[in-house]
Amino acid sequence: MRCKARIEALGCLQTFGVDYTDTVNTVRSFLAVCCCLDYFVKQYDIETAFLIGDLYEVVFMTVPAGMKVAAGMVCQLHRSLYGLKQAAAVWFRTIRDVFRRAGFVQCTSDTCLFVKRSGHAPVFVVLYVDDLIIGCKYEEDAEEVCRELATHFTVKELGDVRYVLGMEVKYDKKRGSFGWVRSNLLNGWWTSLEYVIHTQCATQLCKVKSNTLKTDLL
Repeated sequence: MRCKARIEALGCLQTFGVDYTDTVNTVRSFLAVCCCLDYFVKQYDIETAFLIGDLYEVVFMTVPAGMKVAAGMVCQLHRSLYGLKQAAAVWFRTIRDVFRRAGFVQCTSDTCLFVKRSGHAPVFVVLYVDDLIIGCKYEEDAEEVCRELATHFTVKELGDVRYVLGMEVKYDKKRGSFGWVRSNLLNGWWTSLEYVIHTQCATQLCKVKSNTLKTDLL
């Protein structure tokens, strides 16, 4: 059993210009811009993203169970692997270079945002973990980006944006609006809470302490 204590500030009580000035919310800003520009927003997933990319550091690991090698031998990693501290950085560096070669410019104020001029309208790409969302005036632009990525990675098309960072997104291109729906998160928390409530049981130690306390009081 681990006991934790967490202190949080009530940011909802802060006043803009008094308690804070600048904030960053890339995905929300991205969706707001796409609404204003009447853009399509498509979502994609890169399969096994954290296994892609070369390691610059020298990293050794013990031989996994089941591999037959000579006694005393270890493995040197040349590619990224799940569990490495730098796995996310290696993946980001890899896909960043792909975007740059494809003509995208990386935003200096938010490095997970990439922009490319395509015809008369720019194409925006926001990268988060191993997923990305593309905002474009014409669906053909998103398909072109997908084809470029497919030459380097295994890309899974998820269609119109629906879930981002664990939250459901309601994006309405016709009405020019979007919103967040957190019901899936709340349902998940409630399910976990119900599990904790219904799986509580008295341990033998608790019974002993309770009986001892009653004896002492008598």
